Amino acid sequence: MSNIYRKILGTFFIISNTIFCTFAKSEPAPDWVLNWQSVYPDSEYVAQKGIGKKAEQAKNDALANISFYFNSKVSAVRESNYNSLQNTTDNGKKIKVKEVSTLETTRNTTVTSQTELYGVEYTEPYYNKKDKTWHCVAFILRKTIWDKNEPALRSARDTFKGFYDKSNESSDRFEKIRYLTMAREHGMDFIDKYSECQFFSEKLTGAAYGTDMQLLSSLSSLIQEQKNKCRVFIDVNKDSGKQVYSAVAQVLSENGFTVTKDRSSSTHTAKCFVNLENSLQDKIYIYSPSIEISIFDKNTTSYTYSKDCGRFKVFTEANGEKKSFEAISKVLQETFENDFNSALGVKNN
Repeated sequence: MSNIYRKILGTFFIISNTIFCTFAKSEPAPDWVLNWQSVYPDSEYVAQKGIGKKAEQAKNDALANISFYFNSKVSAVRESNYNSLQNTTDNGKKIKVKEVSTLETTRNTTVTSQTELYGVEYTEPYYNKKDKTWHCVAFILRKTIWDKNEPALRSARDTFKGFYDKSNESSDRFEKIRYLTMAREHGMDFIDKYSECQFFSEKLTGAAYGTDMQLLSSLSSLIQEQKNKCRVFIDVNKDSGKQVYSAVAQVLSENGFTVTKDRSSSTHTAKCFVNLENSLQDKIYIYSPSIEISIFDKNTTSYTYSKDCGRFKVFTEANGEKKSFEAISKVLQETFENDFNSALGVKNN
């Protein structure tokens, strides 16, 4: 067959195929293309649509959209749950809770992994000839992912309630406060898990764990209630300008405890032992000051603190005492609050 006949035959096939495609009846679009929200109602599904020049691009875009939707919605629910907690003690001091991460307002094709978004399914990508784009919907059945996430929520609940139960078993008031504080700290993980499950099913989550959320919300007031029952008398063996007394009193007061100057009305004593150890060598005084603090009631020592405060040389005892108290005051300011908070179960930043 000559080249001219091959060209004629090829042209014929091209024209025939064009005519067939033009006049052939187009396949009807699936229902989800026309209205995907009605096919995947929000009451049963989490779903988002994606578009791309290729089928795979449409699928990835759908996953990116559902990931962004999921993260933004869960973040909003989590923030709302944080705000619903009683975030101040009776003395008005803010409670340090985990900061809610802020979402970036710009969306790109970087997506949350499918491991985190368990149970993601996709429609078969559909090509729209009119706008020459591929369409796809990514969707998750809410009940399926709620069932997947619920065991983690239950575990977080059991952890924080475990500390709450220990507080009820303890007779030491400081220990009660420590366990209640640890329950509140671990409760932040419970809020995270609760918020995720709540997003997928508010009804199921509320029915199963609503009372636990109420308990978590009450912990701050329960902690302050215990602190109000502690009246602390500060007993300092040596001081200079009330430097030691003031440093200890400030930390106790800022943490919601009552500091009293009446020993007889106190429930606890904060005994502060200042040691101004020194030696004389060749007419030079060598000082090695230290501070020890113990808080106790009639039966139990609840807290102990001990710090060495450096070593230095001076020519006079008066100067040695002055520098010793300055060193002790500095150590207290730098370490006492964090150490005391840690003993109470508060996580320091």
